[in-house]
Amino acid sequence: MKSRKNYYWLGLLLIGFFVVLYFVFRPAAPDRKNIVLITLDGLRADHLSCYGYERKTSPTIDALAEHGLIFKQISTTGCATKTALTSLFTSLDYRAHKIIWNESILDDRFLTLAEVLRDQGYVTFGIVASPWIQRDFNYQQGFEDFVDFRENVLIRKPVSAGMVAEKVLDWLSRRRQRPFFLYCHLEEPHPPWLEKSPWLTAEESSTKFFDAGCTHIPNQSEREHVSDQKKRNLIAKYDGAILYADEQIGRIVARLRKMGLENKTIIAISTDHGYELLDHGTATHAHCPYQEVVRIPLVVHVGGPTKISRSFIRRGRIFDIGPTLLHLAGVAPPMSWEGTSLLKKNRIPPKYEFTFGFDVQSVRSVHYKLIYQKIQEKKKQYWKSPGFEFYDLSADPGETRDLSALNLPEFVIMKKDLLQYRQDLLQKEFIPGIMFPKKLRLDKNTTKKLKTLGYLQ
Repeated sequence: MKSRKNYYWLGLLLIGFFVVLYFVFRPAAPDRKNIVLITLDGLRADHLSCYGYERKTSPTIDALAEHGLIFKQISTTGCATKTALTSLFTSLDYRAHKIIWNESILDDRFLTLAEVLRDQGYVTFGIVASPWIQRDFNYQQGFEDFVDFRENVLIRKPVSAGMVAEKVLDWLSRRRQRPFFLYCHLEEPHPPWLEKSPWLTAEESSTKFFDAGCTHIPNQSEREHVSDQKKRNLIAKYDGAILYADEQIGRIVARLRKMGLENKTIIAISTDHGYELLDHGTATHAHCPYQEVVRIPLVVHVGGPTKISRSFIRRGRIFDIGPTLLHLAGVAPPMSWEGTSLLKKNRIPPKYEFTFGFDVQSVRSVHYKLIYQKIQEKKKQYWKSPGFEFYDLSADPGETRDLSALNLPEFVIMKKDLLQYRQDLLQKEFIPGIMFPKKLRLDKNTTKKLKTLGYLQ
């Protein structure tokens, strides 16, 4: 009897030994490409020169697009960073992960892109400038190395794209031979805008309007006193931040080229959401349901020759990005993911793309966009009257003519579907008995830094 027990424990030890060997020395397919995914916080698609913008804000991204793929109709799931990047990492719609509040913690039960690639033998490295997706909120899942600049919380210093690039270049110099997955999130072009812009024509006025960051929604009086010059300066500073971030991405691409890895690496550039620049009267994003925030860019350098058409009009969602990268790398997506590869043959496009924001939700179809705003009493001065807005994006891409009063058939159908979406949010539980994810209580230092960045008032 004693002998049998000894064999039992010996068997368990051997199994454990071989499991450890597998995870330490697990081979990756020799033809697997590296993957680099870079997101720029608050990046508007229509302010990239490769998307037709008149200023040359993105020469590095343009070069990647010239020999890669441009996806022109991608929508985010959230008007705020937390919601959008959770969808990007987990390939789930907001209805599944329900992370909207900045203090929410990512649950271990969700399978992330980094975890999938790590289990396929990739070396995984994550580096994030945004305080909302740092280790404290469990966004390091699947990354063997993870840098989140938490020490900057203590000194309340924003993390620049240059600081991120330095860390990336250092890591690349020490990389192992296995294929790698590198994810980095840059704070630019989200305010505060600290770098000089070549397009500023005059000194910016140091008013609260320009210094308040992404939480400031100017009231009617403030909007009336903003001159055209100040509006141009606002846009110039934003464009300058894009250019600065693009230059830092250029340093990373140049290092990959020097290492002989450029054509062995899939490089994807995207964002969490866009940013409104007074298009509809505000300078913010979390409360803004319009296309300048909802539509996001996606540029993919495929890492070598491709027979794929480079320009895609087909519609997609931010949680389709992960499956698309896995498709290019030859890795099957998990069954639990809701997204689908944008390159999949005979892909059926989604009927709708839903986007969730603070006090606002929207849904877009091929040609139309429906918005529902439920604004608190104190915020009514900032917006049009609370309720529905309906736009024909084909004829009015700038969303300037609200057609909701016409009660068109498309409006009636989409209104029913959007109300069902809102109902789903109330009924579909995250975990049995728990409606929303757990939250982290922010300490004083973190709160101070977030105020410095404009996330909190």
